[in-house]
Amino acid sequence: MFVDIIIKFGGSAVTVKDKLETLKDDELTNACCIVKNFLQHNKRIVIVHGAGSFGHHQAKQFNVNAGFTSEDTKLGFCMTRLSVTKLNNIIVNRLCQHGVNAVGIPAFGCWKTDNRKVIQHNIEIVNDVLANGFVPVLHGDCVFDTTSGCIILSGDTIIKTISKQNDVRNVIFFTDVDGIYDKTPQDKDAKLIPDIAVEENRSISEDISTKRSNIDVTGGMELKIDTAKDIVIDSQGRSTVFVCNVLSDPSTIFNTDSIFNGTIIRFKKYQK
Repeated sequence: MFVDIIIKFGGSAVTVKDKLETLKDDELTNACCIVKNFLQHNKRIVIVHGAGSFGHHQAKQFNVNAGFTSEDTKLGFCMTRLSVTKLNNIIVNRLCQHGVNAVGIPAFGCWKTDNRKVIQHNIEIVNDVLANGFVPVLHGDCVFDTTSGCIILSGDTIIKTISKQNDVRNVIFFTDVDGIYDKTPQDKDAKLIPDIAVEENRSISEDISTKRSNIDVTGGMELKIDTAKDIVIDSQGRSTVFVCNVLSDPSTIFNTDSIFNGTIIRFKKYQK
């Protein structure tokens, strides 16, 4: 299945991660407007969103990512799922309000892992939704793991899996900063890295910030960078990854005469 864009609504981009179940309303609205704009230009889109303050707090409190270690963990599994599906309903509803025919698709019940490696997924369902003219909206979720009982399946892992199964040309990560920096973005001396080339052996030449929130149970920016590496290498350059602020305008990725305000990650062979 050909996919023009996978868009990741980062948890830190659309929620206030240190405040339980709190939205960033303006940011979510802007993200929905961007999706609508892409659709008006006949782009085939998949949306994946993080959990942010919907799910990470519960997952950390009950240590869900460690597996079913106790009955409390099973309760935490349920509480985490309640929270992430609540956010998914909010996002799907907001997209529909903006004229996007969005359909929420949970990972739980369809995706399964073994020692954290994906062994079962629902990409065929995602592709069926796309083929019928809808926008699938997936999210980080709790899933069963044959080794530990359960894990938190990150949205980034979902994106990587979809990209392996389909011909995905562009992946956009919406974050709460302008892109990837050489230091922690809050550092006054931090500089935005506009372009990152990934070698076949997964090495990159830049020193980059991978600081993450202490409630991010799925890996933060480190996992996003690893995900970007996998996407551009596995596709041998057919896919390009963009990291930008959720309040920016990423439509410039389809206009070679415009400058993208963020970080572009691509296979070195195809770096301009």
